[in-house]
Order: sequence, then structure tokens, then C-alpha cells
Amino acid sequence: WGWAQIRTIMAQKNGFATLSTMSKAHEGFPMGSIVGFATDAKGRPFFVFSSLSSHTQNLVANPKASLCVTEPKFKGAADARVTLIGSVTKVDGGEEDELRKTYMESHPGAYWAEFQDFSFFRMNEIADVSFVGGFARAGAVTVEEYMGGEPDPLCAFADPVMNHMNLDHTDALKDYVTYLVGVDGDIDTCQMKRLDKYGFDVRVAMGSDAGIIRIPFPEPVYERKAIKEAIVGLSQQVAKKKASKEA
Repeated sequence: WGWAQIRTIMAQKNGFATLSTMSKAHEGFPMGSIVGFATDAKGRPFFVFSSLSSHTQNLVANPKASLCVTEPKFKGAADARVTLIGSVTKVDGGEEDELRKTYMESHPGAYWAEFQDFSFFRMNEIADVSFVGGFARAGAVTVEEYMGGEPDPLCAFADPVMNHMNLDHTDALKDYVTYLVGVDGDIDTCQMKRLDKYGFDVRVAMGSDAGIIRIPFPEPVYERKAIKEAIVGLSQQVAKKKASKEA
């Protein structure tokens, strides 16, 4: 895991996360709120807040906050999450039109972004970036690495590819786990949950056991057409291993 994977989690469409602000009503205590967010070109998360919301009033009084963001298919401790710590302040009016357009692209149903009593806030100053990619996969990148990076090149079309594989090719996914990774036993369910240029993660259930298994591509993939070619290549590897086993 590195800045590209973290930026990809942050760039998710229709993203919601836990924003922790310092309570104005209960001094010294943090208050958690589930909020919608989007990111600008530098990866800075921004929000559309009502002036009446408790978290808005907290930020006006004290801009220090943290934002905990989970990957889109998060289910538990084996999945990835990112935490940004920084100062969240109101955005100058000159940027609002551009941010509103970006926010509406990420949240098409966010009609409130047009309301006059809602304002844009952004984590303009990021002090720390940390992440947990799953069990025994914790780490951090520098703020400079994070803001200078870009999301994974496949993130724009990863969801439709994963949906297709999960709906129509679950047997192939099970074969990858069995023949390419070497997992023994009957697999009950196998679902692709994350796709990037280096390969994909599958969520595997076998009886009462469940876990995340990585299926790597032979080489990095950078465009949609190449994803199909890489997956076909994996299936060809499986065919060869099946033939060798039967011989």
C-alpha cells in the first residue's frame, strides 16, 4: 500500500466518512459525524455543510479535525481505511463554483449543495495521513507524497469490471484462488472487492472462515482493454495447471 492506493480510496464516488470535530458544547470531547465528501486535485477532502449543523459550529470554533474513510466495499477489520488529520476551514467564495461541480459529480443527488445556507469547507491543511490496509497492513505516507500522488489509473472503471466478474465469473475467481494461490478446500463464495493496476483482491469464504486474498497481474495494467487481457491470461494459467494436474 502507498499513496496511490490511499488516493484511490479518497477519490471514491458518493463517498461518506466519519468526521471527528472538537465539541463546542462539551469542551475537550470529540464528536463524530457521518458526512459526504469529495476531493480536489491535491487530494484534499471537502464538504458541503449547513450552518446549523453541530460539526459546522464545532469547526468554526476549532478547525482541528480528523476524517476516517473506508474503502467502498468495507465490511470489517480485514478491509482498508484511511485517516487524515488536519484543519478544516471554510472555502473562499471564489472557489465554490468549481468545488460544487466536483462535488455534484461525486454526489449527483446532493441537491443541498445549491442551497444558500450551505457552505463549502475543506481540509486545507493536512497534518498527517495514516492507513490500515487490513490485518498487519498498517502504515503511513508523508503529506507531500499523498498530495503529490494520483489515484490508481483503473479506479474510473474498476466497479463495472468487478460487478461483471462477480455476477458472471465467480467460478473463474474460485479457480484463481485454488490454482494460482494454492488454497485447498471447498470455496463457498468468492467476490472481487478491489481492482488496481497490480491485480485484485477477492473476499473468500470457506465454511466459518473468511479472508481477503490477493491475485496479482503478471505486470501492471493501465487501461480498461488491458484488464480483460490480463484476466484472460490468468484463466490461461489456470487451464495449464488443470491440464498438468490431470495428466
